[in-house]
Amino acid sequence: MPLPTRISVIGGGLSGLSSAFHLSRRFPSAQVTLVEQSPRLGGWVHSERVQVRDESGNEAGILLERGPRTLRPNSKAVLELIHLLNLAPSLLTVPKTAPAARTRFLHIPGTHGLTALPSSPADFLTSALGRAMARAGALEPLRRYPESVARLAADDGDESLDEFLSARLGPGLARILGSSLANGIYAADSRILSVRAAFPSLWALARTGRGSIVRGMLSDAVRGGRPQAADDYELGSVPDIMENTSVYSFRDGMATLVDAMEKALLGSPNVDIIRNDSVVSITRTAQDGGAVLRTRSGREVPASHLVSAIPLPALHTLLAQSSLPPLPHLTANPAASVTVASLVFPPTAPGQPPLHPAGFGYL
Repeated sequence: MPLPTRISVIGGGLSGLSSAFHLSRRFPSAQVTLVEQSPRLGGWVHSERVQVRDESGNEAGILLERGPRTLRPNSKAVLELIHLLNLAPSLLTVPKTAPAARTRFLHIPGTHGLTALPSSPADFLTSALGRAMARAGALEPLRRYPESVARLAADDGDESLDEFLSARLGPGLARILGSSLANGIYAADSRILSVRAAFPSLWALARTGRGSIVRGMLSDAVRGGRPQAADDYELGSVPDIMENTSVYSFRDGMATLVDAMEKALLGSPNVDIIRNDSVVSITRTAQDGGAVLRTRSGREVPASHLVSAIPLPALHTLLAQSSLPPLPHLTANPAASVTVASLVFPPTAPGQPPLHPAGFGYL
């Protein structure tokens, strides 16, 4: 297969930026062109500092996020970017022992206030939710899962998160925990959300445990943990910094990652960034098997290889207006619109109860 000579990346969000960054490093002799329809890069990531004033006239500068606020340290791809872009000095980490990391809450319909999820052995004895979870967990490995085991064994087997948890924990806990996870993480319905796609670790444990999550965990513990796939990430000392870290961000917000990639791309001689211009059609070139991208402004961008980093429905619409063959299933997966609302609370006065409990948040 010939090496790429002209690579076009459609979309300037995190996926598009990181694709262009890595491709420009891997193929230094290829021309990499990134096309973004908006004036700014970063997609959903957008950090903004605003000035706020309380009722006494005190002012303060607050960093707000219009998109994602934190990251988890389990993505080696992001840790590699932090190392390659020298962002370690900008990190803000939250240790696993901090109240903001250890304490998590649920809002259970029909109950008053927030219910804390168990975070210690004592919690499983002192709270109603903890006792229910402990009882369900003790019975889980004793249950039989004939239908689920059959789905687990099939290459294309799957089930909804609600089905998966109902069979193992009972419908009551499945409704409380499953709907909270599905809504809080994916803005989705647990009765529809694929457990295999959304929670692959649970699926893998159940497969190892012949249907039981607990048996799967015990089996992994006996074998010394689940084998890790070999990788060649350049991580430097970042894993040491992230040890015992629950979540992390950057001193100047999530946009730090975007700004660093943008700066690196602008400094690369083989990268061209086109902003405020969208791709409207893609035409296949017969002579070399490549393609030509046409933008809204009339610009033509030749490409030997294409990378799409735009939402699948947008790619579906683009291909319908192009000479390239359509791709299946681009509109098969539904999506939910999510709004980020940031609430800024003043510091609690000495001797006054806190306005909100210390914790990670609630689902």
